[in-house]
Amino acid sequence: MNNFEYISDSLFCEDVDLLAVANEYGTPAYVYSKDAIIKNAKSYVDSFTNSTSLACFAVKSLSNLSILKIINDSGCGFDIVSGGELQRVLSVGADPQKIIFSGVGKSKEEIKEAIENKILSFNVESVSELYKIENIESLANKMVGQNLKTIKKKKAKTSSDQLIKITNLNFTSEDPFETNLFS
Repeated sequence: MNNFEYISDSLFCEDVDLLAVANEYGTPAYVYSKDAIIKNAKSYVDSFTNSTSLACFAVKSLSNLSILKIINDSGCGFDIVSGGELQRVLSVGADPQKIIFSGVGKSKEEIKEAIENKILSFNVESVSELYKIENIESLANKMVGQNLKTIKKKKAKTSSDQLIKITNLNFTSEDPFETNLFS
């Protein structure tokens, strides 16, 4: 059986009659195929030939705990954008070494919590965020991977004409600033 198909003019998801779901719970009703989620997640995970590659699910796209558990059990990691999302994925048993923290506006508390849980890395959005993470890491005496997104050079109309270009740096050393960012 396909995950979603018509049988005698009724739409089914796996072995569940969706008309019966609509009659019992009303509409709209959100129905997911566990089998389809597993197959799709595993196809991403299994597509990598490099054992250090990681397929990550963006939690902001769907944060249902039952589905996150299925995705976790299928071998995926998680891309999170908040401390709440960190708690959600940890609650379904996610390996912290398969969690990447992205997004702008990470609070000091969220960064500290992620460091304490020993996540894999941060996707750093700005130089000021890099400094914030580095300061929190030094206070916690812990190091987490940091991946910097490219910051394109633009002429700023500010009192400071200092321009910085950072391209795909991945810090793995004890001192992320041993790489000269400002040359």
